[in-house]
Amino acid sequence: MRYQGSLRTQPVLACAFAVALSACGGGESMLRSPTDARGQPSVAPVAFTTEEIAGALSALRGAGEVPALAWYGARYPAQEAVVCLALIIDCEGGLGPIHHGSVDDLDFSGFTFLARHNGVPLARKTVVADDTGKTLYRALVGWLDHGFFLVETPRMGALTQNADDRYYRAYSAGDATGTGPDVLPGGTATWFGAMWGLLLTKPDLSEPDAFVLGDATVTVSSRPGAADLMVDVKFSGIRHEATGAGLADIRWGGLPLHAGSFGISPASADDATVSRHPASDGIFGRFYGPNHEEVGGVFGRREIEFDGNVASEARLEVSGAFGARRD
Repeated sequence: MRYQGSLRTQPVLACAFAVALSACGGGESMLRSPTDARGQPSVAPVAFTTEEIAGALSALRGAGEVPALAWYGARYPAQEAVVCLALIIDCEGGLGPIHHGSVDDLDFSGFTFLARHNGVPLARKTVVADDTGKTLYRALVGWLDHGFFLVETPRMGALTQNADDRYYRAYSAGDATGTGPDVLPGGTATWFGAMWGLLLTKPDLSEPDAFVLGDATVTVSSRPGAADLMVDVKFSGIRHEATGAGLADIRWGGLPLHAGSFGISPASADDATVSRHPASDGIFGRFYGPNHEEVGGVFGRREIEFDGNVASEARLEVSGAFGARRD
């Protein structure tokens, strides 16, 4: 097995991922150049070595006392097979529930720096078989000062060691605060960053293991008459890594903020793996770091449509994770 340093994508998109904030062949980069998604001047990216990435992620893994957020999904089976409505043992077909999980077994070696997207460093890892060159595993990660988010494909071939290896997985981990940010009455506060997602597609629509990348905006508001702070989340500018196709924005609005968290309540560990707990369709996020400087979480959305590139009847599931820093 060996690590693969380049994405197997069309040249313009491979260039866009590698060069990131700089223009690629005179065209507009998928990661926006030379301004960020808000039209602000971009800061020149500072590259990280493989060792620096591993060190940063390992430190973040050890910083949080609260279990990580996790979300598993299974690749759809052949068309003639039964598709389950929940992710359980020996059952394939889509997203399971959000739950608390461990990131202790994540291997942070072999990541290659991609770019800074809206100030968030991003890196990828691809493992291929020595004999066939077949891709066995892919992972994408983003990190900040107090947390990280990671999306990975199922492990295959020599990397497969147990039943869990067949699942797509998304994580958000770090130094969770357990409290909400301070927002003045009638005011708002905004966190801005990036999201990674994996398309879990029906087998007749496209190849599996397709990643998407976009902008993440989290807004917390203190609304008149509301007992709780409310959270709005928007993922925008979402692009398919291999084709450049755009996805429609993904939004959640009016999510109450309790004890530093918002969205779906995570299932128990048992429900996440062996029960018929309903599959989650939504988002769960929480705040990280002193003064709630960062926010991160995991999400899933069904029936996403490509924006003008795929027929409207296409049914897709996007599962992933996000991280953002306070503006």
